[in-house]
Amino acid sequence: MAHSNVERLYHLEKYKTKFCSSTAQDCPYGQICSFAHSERDLKTRLIHKYPKNNDFYMYYFKTEWCPYLTNEHNKAKCEYAHNWQDFRRKPHLFDYDPRELCQNWQGGTFIGYYHQ
Repeated sequence: MAHSNVERLYHLEKYKTKFCSSTAQDCPYGQICSFAHSERDLKTRLIHKYPKNNDFYMYYFKTEWCPYLTNEHNKAKCEYAHNWQDFRRKPHLFDYDPRELCQNWQGGTFIGYYHQ
């Protein structure tokens, strides 16, 4: 857990995962800026460059946080997640087995309410 905003910005999970709002030439932090000034600096996958096919929408769409700080792009059409409701788990990291059916479904039990 970070103890300060500076520590949070330079944490490995956050460092250079978003683009800086300034250009490299105009940034007051220069080379020590915790934000990326180019795609080469970015420490996240640039999934918007991937081909938009069935595999993309199954395995990559909304599985990375948006690296853009601006609010001027269409978040609904953006390939990246902007909040936890958008974010999808990466399917290849979880064991989804279509052969394993829900035990309640196999037994014919209908779950009508969450508390059951």
